[in-house]
Amino acid sequence: MELLAWVDCYPGAGDGIHAKKAKWTEGGMAANLAQAIARLGGKVALSSVMGDDPIGDQAVDHLREAGVDVEYVFRREDLISPVVVLMVDPELKRAGLVLGVEQDAKLKSGEIPDALLKSSRIFFTDMQPPKTSLQVAKRAKELGLVVAYDMQMTEAHTNIPGFNKHIDRHFEITDYYFADQENFLTWMDERDLRAGCEKLLETHPEKTLVITKGKKGSLIATTAG
Repeated sequence: MELLAWVDCYPGAGDGIHAKKAKWTEGGMAANLAQAIARLGGKVALSSVMGDDPIGDQAVDHLREAGVDVEYVFRREDLISPVVVLMVDPELKRAGLVLGVEQDAKLKSGEIPDALLKSSRIFFTDMQPPKTSLQVAKRAKELGLVVAYDMQMTEAHTNIPGFNKHIDRHFEITDYYFADQENFLTWMDERDLRAGCEKLLETHPEKTLVITKGKKGSLIATTAG
């Protein structure tokens, strides 16, 4: 779940910023995508970890109501379900505090069976948790699935050491790569979006790049004619 808070500016050290309005909503990159697919009539399953708390109940209920297969959403006892407190400024830029799953309770590769992968055509991951995500993505690739991957953010925008290494490893095996413009340019060490896409497709012509640009829409880059 996400708690959205619309603010005039982000708080600094010692600040106490009041939100103009706030709203609870479902969140998470993979969960949002799963709901969208289900509401459009597609068949989709989500694999994740939730706590055995009211927040987890609400999140799973929303997914189920949308038509998402939640058989592989695992409920851990005595675990607080993931929550993101997301601040949105007037330019629609976002910054958030992520209350994630404890390390020993994170999703394990073995909890996602090959039978589930074999019944699918596409495996999408938001790289959470990174090691499990990479292991399952490799299994999916070996089984002939299309792999889609949303980078979300680079190491510069998160406090997870070595995060860029996970990004690089996921990118190598992905077919469809998603990122927002700011994090893409940071990862590529580029200033120009078009130049960054062209540079990446020169060495990886088999990839399709989907770069979001906030309220300016999205860019799809591919070498396909």
